Amino acid sequence: MVAPGSRRYGQTSELLILPDSGGSNGAWCRLWKCALQERLADRFGLVVTACHYPTGASQWNSIVHRLFSAISQHWAGQALIAYPTILRLIVETKTKTGLHVNGRLSTEFCPTPIKVSDGQMAELNLFNHPTLPNWNYTLFPSLNRN
Repeated sequence: MVAPGSRRYGQTSELLILPDSGGSNGAWCRLWKCALQERLADRFGLVVTACHYPTGASQWNSIVHRLFSAISQHWAGQALIAYPTILRLIVETKTKTGLHVNGRLSTEFCPTPIKVSDGQMAELNLFNHPTLPNWNYTLFPSLNRN
């Protein structure tokens, strides 16, 4: 699989992610960290750093504001009655400053809850940063990646 953005950023060896701390991408979510290790760091050989916004502070994330305010303005007054309608309205979102939104509907089955053991966590190639180590960490590609 070709990573999104690989044509533009193909020589990139590091990735910075600024997630909020709610839901499935929360700072304490073990499955999130395992997925970052397996699906980004190991799969694409990237050094992945996550710096989480504190719980309840996602409003500080400027990307969220730019993206969701534009989507909300675009679909204002529309009946969000079906997934195809919602997806169409999301991907049609554009701004004069060049924002273009991509999206796709995932129909994959997502079993819940998936438990991540202490042993699996110990196998992560994870470095917690000295400043706010629960919210700021880096995952390095595993030496034995495929």
